[in-house]
Amino acid sequence: MKRILVVLLVLALMLPGFGMAEDAPKAGGVLKIASGNVTQIGSPPHVATYMEQQAVSPALETLARYGEGGRLVPWLASEWTLDPDGLEMTITLREGVKFHDGTAFDAEAVKWNLEYFKASGRNEISAVETIDVTDATHLTLHMSSWSSSIDENVLYTAGLMISPTFAQNSDEDTLFATPVGTGPFRFVRWDRGEKLVYEKNDEYWIEGKPYLDGVEMHFFSDANTTATALMTGVIDACVTGDTTVDEIMLGNGWTPVNGALPTSGLMRGVFFCSNDPEDPFYDIRVRQAFCYAMDVPTIASMYAKSGIATYTNQWNIPGSWAYNDETVGYPYDPAKAKELLAEAGYAGGVEINYYYNANSTLFAQVGQVMQAYAAQVGITLNLNPIAQALQDEMVGLNGKWDGIMEWAAQGKPYCAQLYARAFQEGGPRFSGSSLKPDDVLDLIEQGITAKTQAESEPILKELSRKIIDDYCLLLPFCVGTNCMYASRDVMDHHLAEFSGSQWTPEDCWLNR
Repeated sequence: MKRILVVLLVLALMLPGFGMAEDAPKAGGVLKIASGNVTQIGSPPHVATYMEQQAVSPALETLARYGEGGRLVPWLASEWTLDPDGLEMTITLREGVKFHDGTAFDAEAVKWNLEYFKASGRNEISAVETIDVTDATHLTLHMSSWSSSIDENVLYTAGLMISPTFAQNSDEDTLFATPVGTGPFRFVRWDRGEKLVYEKNDEYWIEGKPYLDGVEMHFFSDANTTATALMTGVIDACVTGDTTVDEIMLGNGWTPVNGALPTSGLMRGVFFCSNDPEDPFYDIRVRQAFCYAMDVPTIASMYAKSGIATYTNQWNIPGSWAYNDETVGYPYDPAKAKELLAEAGYAGGVEINYYYNANSTLFAQVGQVMQAYAAQVGITLNLNPIAQALQDEMVGLNGKWDGIMEWAAQGKPYCAQLYARAFQEGGPRFSGSSLKPDDVLDLIEQGITAKTQAESEPILKELSRKIIDDYCLLLPFCVGTNCMYASRDVMDHHLAEFSGSQWTPEDCWLNR
């Protein structure tokens, strides 16, 4: 009997909600985190998913981070000033910071990183025309036009810093697979499909940190293995975003360590191939028919069972200042769907491909539900589970797909730059198969260049409405947050506390 009680106590201490943290952080130990698989880890413009951003965080740091209320706070940059009228941004950098290869982190290094990011074809900082270096810790960016999100785009999205020396002396394969930054941990190796290994950076710029001896990001092949590894202590935390893992963990009494983000969320839905004349979805009536055939609130409720999710009919956060209450969307109406298909010349039916991440049982279940709804109106929906790496390639820079693609993207009130990622030429996610209407592009530019919230609000609301009601470029289901889990002895990790892609490896420690 005593043995049983001891075992139960040990298991209980592994669950969130049990255990006591000491006042002072403990040094030592290796933190092991289960992550979704990654394909790029060394070249910031190609680190596109939140999982890749989390995975490189031990080694690569940004100029700024998100803090309370989702506001940017200084990190490698100690301060910055914005001059919308003068179209300038001035950045001041911390002193005494070095990259892992010994290269100085200075204004020239930041200039090189920003120019490298822009040259990659990413469009987030395309308005940056020139960069002047004043001295080792100061640089000024000159813009061709103003962007309401320029600070976020420069300091966070494009602000992930790597060593210019290492990059310039490496071939592309080596660069893409080797993160050499300023972070609290140095890259050791990448066993593709298995794990990423980091070791403590003893020369980190924050004295006394990091506390851990190392960090490992583990990639498991299925949800059951991942959940079992966490519940038995093989790993310490899980950030996979796998909804099947959520179902298992929640069913076993675990509570996510994160909640709804303060100013953003993760959108879920489907994205249409709308720019290929050979694809049935080139005809807006077919896109609209598919939307009317779906009972979206019911589909959204499937996501809510495995995490945090709220139904939405547009690419924005319900209740936020940029959410457009006048967006109609596509209420469930099978009769309307059949009528539109007939008008488009598909009275006898049409066959469509649907691509989704093969790692998630929930995505397969959602596909099956959509397949059933589609069949009721004459649409044959072929379900195509694909590996995450292939999905990232298909929706990434210059990627293409046919039919429908499972869609996940950030949602937030200042949405113009998010729309630019998907609808402008050179957008890094979903742009390759997306129609690019001129009036949508014009509104995106107006939203990006607006200088105040009051100026941008009507623009962003109209933009949200057009994308859905006028052009039907995607079908949102819900907005939520990927659940993340950690055992009780993982302290001060701040996983997805302020941003889904951010945590604090330098602060994290193990209470063992």
